[in-house]
Amino acid sequence: MIQWTEQQEISLIAIQQALQLLLTTLTVGSAEGRQMDETVGEQVGYGTLACAATGIDPSTFSAAIDQLAGVIIGYPVNWPDTYSFNVREAVLGAGLVPSPDLIFFIEEPIAALLSGLRQAGERGDIRIKGEQETNLVWKGKTLVLSMGATATELAAVDIPQDLQLLTYKNFTMRSFAYAGGGIDQDIVCQLLAPHLAKSRSGEVSSLGQLEPQESPLPRPSWVQTSSVLHNGVGDLQLDFDLKGLTLPLPVEADPEGRSRLQQHLRSSGTGQYLLDMARHLKLVLQHQERLTMEWGSDRWTITRRQYESQILLPFVQRLNRELNTLLSQANFEAQAIKQVVCTGGTASLAVLTRWLRQKLPNAVIIQDTYPLQPLGVSACSRIAYGLALLPFYSQVLDLPRQQYGDYFLLLELLRTFPEQPSSLGGVMQRLERRGINTQACQTHILALLEGHLPPGLVPTQRDRVLLTTQSQHNPDYQALLAEPLFYKEVFQAGHSLYRPNPVQSSRLQRYLGRILASAQQKLEEPFAINFQELSR
Repeated sequence: MIQWTEQQEISLIAIQQALQLLLTTLTVGSAEGRQMDETVGEQVGYGTLACAATGIDPSTFSAAIDQLAGVIIGYPVNWPDTYSFNVREAVLGAGLVPSPDLIFFIEEPIAALLSGLRQAGERGDIRIKGEQETNLVWKGKTLVLSMGATATELAAVDIPQDLQLLTYKNFTMRSFAYAGGGIDQDIVCQLLAPHLAKSRSGEVSSLGQLEPQESPLPRPSWVQTSSVLHNGVGDLQLDFDLKGLTLPLPVEADPEGRSRLQQHLRSSGTGQYLLDMARHLKLVLQHQERLTMEWGSDRWTITRRQYESQILLPFVQRLNRELNTLLSQANFEAQAIKQVVCTGGTASLAVLTRWLRQKLPNAVIIQDTYPLQPLGVSACSRIAYGLALLPFYSQVLDLPRQQYGDYFLLLELLRTFPEQPSSLGGVMQRLERRGINTQACQTHILALLEGHLPPGLVPTQRDRVLLTTQSQHNPDYQALLAEPLFYKEVFQAGHSLYRPNPVQSSRLQRYLGRILASAQQKLEEPFAINFQELSR
C-alpha cells in the first residue's frame, strides 16, 4: 500500500490496473475496444478517451493495432527490472500482444537519438514537437540530454557513418533523480513558501491569481473556477505551511524528504495549488522577466533573476558535474562534441542553452521547445518517434537484459543452486547447462550471489516513506531482508565459495510464487527475442 497523501492510501495493484485500463483504450478497432474505451474513461476520470496516431487516419490506425507484432516502451536509464515486469504485465493484461517476449524496453536517451537519424527509406516526413528547423545530419560525437518529470538522463555516443554499426555498446549513459518535478518542489520551498509565511494570518483566502506583466498569456484553466482548482477539498488556507518537514535542498535528490514533501502538498487543495503555481511560474518566466501573484489580499512578484539564481543555477552546476563524469567515462573532449540533442520540458530552459554554448563551443544545440498551448492540443514527443523507429535500428537494443531479467536469473539460482557451497565458476556452469548465456548477464548474476536482491522486489529502508505504516511492518518484507540468500566464504589466494541459506531460499521461492501466481509472466524460460524477424 502506497501512502499517496497524508490521508489517502493507494494499492500498487490499483496503479498497475489503471495503466492496464489506459492501454486497453488502444484496442479501438473492435466494438469491444470502443466499449472498453468508454468504461476506462469513466474509471480514470477523463471521460471517453480517444486514441489516434500522428499522420495516420483512423481506419489505418485501427488495422495496425489489430496486427501488432510487438510493443516498444521507453524507460529511464538504470531503472530496475521490477518496473519492466509490472509495465509488461499491464501490456499483456490489456491484450495488446499475447506474449511477454513481444514487449521491448529501450532507454529514453537512445530513443531520443533515434528520432534524428536519417537513412534513405527509413524515415518519413515527421515533425518533432517544437523541433528546430535544421538540415543537420547527425554524425560523430553526440550528447543527448533527456529531462522529464522525475529524472535527468545523459547519453554520449559517437555516431558512425554506417548507422547499422551503431549498437548498444556505443552508448555511455548516466542519470540522476532530479528534473521537472524536483524543480516544481524547489520553487514552492524557495520562492513561494517564504511569501506565504509573511502572508499567514489564519484567515480563509480568496482564490489566488497569477498576473502576467509584460505579455498577455492564456490564463491557466486551474484558476478559472474554484471547482476546478479545489476538486472538492475545500478553500485555500493562508495558514498552510511546511512546518515539521525537513525540506530538501535545491537539486538534491533526497528521496525521503521529497516524498514526504510531495505527500504533504498532495494532501490539501492549497498544496496542489502551490504546485500548479510553480509549474506555471517556470513556464511564464521563460517568456518574460517577472510574474506577479495574488494570495488573498497580498501580492508579490517573482523575477526571472530570482528563479534562475535560486533554482536553476544549482541545477546547472549539478548537471555540469554529471556531464564532466560522462565525458570522462566516454573518453570524449568537450570541444569534440558536434551536436547536443535536448528533449523534455526541462531541457527547453533558456539558461540550459546558455550553459551548453559555453561548455560545448563547437556543438550545434538541438533543443525542442514547448510553447504555452491550451490543454488538449495534440503533439508528439521526440522519444515517441524514436521508439517507433527502433525496428530500423534494432541493434541498439540491450538484448541480454531483454532476455534475462533479474527476476528470471534469481529464480534460476533458486532452482539450480546445489545444497553444498559452490564456486562462481560452478554456478556459471550450472546456468550454462540450462541454456543461459552467462557472459551476457554475469554482472547481474554476481550481484544476486553477493546478496543484492532485484531492486523493488522487496521494499527496503529507503522505500519506507512511500509505504503505509502497515506495509512498512509487513512480516514477509522484514523476514526477506533479515538474512542473506547466500553466504560468501573467502579463502586464501582470492578463492571464494557461495553457501546457500536454505531458510531464506524457501522464503524467496514462496514469495516469488505468490507474485507469479497471478502474473502472465511465469519466467520459466528466457524470453525468445527475435526482433529482426518482427521488424520485417
